[in-house]
Amino acid sequence: MTSSRRCKVLKGESNNLSNLLFSVNEIKFKILHGITKLNVFLANNKDEKKSDFRVIIYGSKRSCTVYAGESPTILAKV
Repeated sequence: MTSSRRCKVLKGESNNLSNLLFSVNEIKFKILHGITKLNVFLANNKDEKKSDFRVIIYGSKRSCTVYAGESPTILAKV
């Protein structure tokens, strides 16, 4: 079972989409022990076919891994 939601991050306190920094599509995998996947799309990625970054959050371990786009290349582990 999964659930999904999207949010847009704007510069400062702006409500104007011309100040878009990035958007995030969050997908929660409830069956898999609280794993959350965040697909991050930078503002210049208009078509959003492939994410610029991917963040996998492991709820049970309180850790996360940041990947470069859809690749297996790890940029950071926290």
